[in-house]
Amino acid sequence: MIFSTDTEAWAAACVDYLLTRDDVDPAAIGLAGWSLGGYYAPRAAAFVKRLALVVAWGANHDWGAVQRRRLQREGERPVPHYWDHVLWVWGYDSLEEFIEFADQVNLDGIVEKITVPFLIAHGAGDRQIPLEYAHRSYAQAVASPKRELRVFTAEEGATEHIGLDHLPHVSTFIADWVADTLAERAARPPQFRGTRA
Repeated sequence: MIFSTDTEAWAAACVDYLLTRDDVDPAAIGLAGWSLGGYYAPRAAAFVKRLALVVAWGANHDWGAVQRRRLQREGERPVPHYWDHVLWVWGYDSLEEFIEFADQVNLDGIVEKITVPFLIAHGAGDRQIPLEYAHRSYAQAVASPKRELRVFTAEEGATEHIGLDHLPHVSTFIADWVADTLAERAARPPQFRGTRA
């Protein structure tokens, strides 16, 4: 099976399910994605307007370009058998076909459609996903009513990919941002909370 880039289809199905539960607040459904989820989550939020917020935990804005750099032996590979791994995960037999496909995993023209609060959390020294992509996502998120770019530094001990060198620090920041953002939303009069399609 080949993975799909239209993550809004998966996210919409998840929201559909959550809305059937009486223990879920429909106004407090958010989405956070780390690593490749830094593509999945913003893409979903751009099209699934029932979400209250979104977090890109590692701004995977242009994954195709990352793959092309890895092909040129630039950047860090997460596992030694990287190319066998991605071909298996994405369902390709040919590296050439996969690289062509990977160019579709790109948020240009997508992030502009995000209309909910958007947090981008990225390590300053991330060796897998360049910091420039975090800045690109932030710059393009012009329709978000609350966009924030949080870059974690070596001094904080959370500079690596998704903050794995100090995960409690990064995860606590993100959890606090989510809690604060949902509280801000709940405090606004209903007519100013945004529409939910």
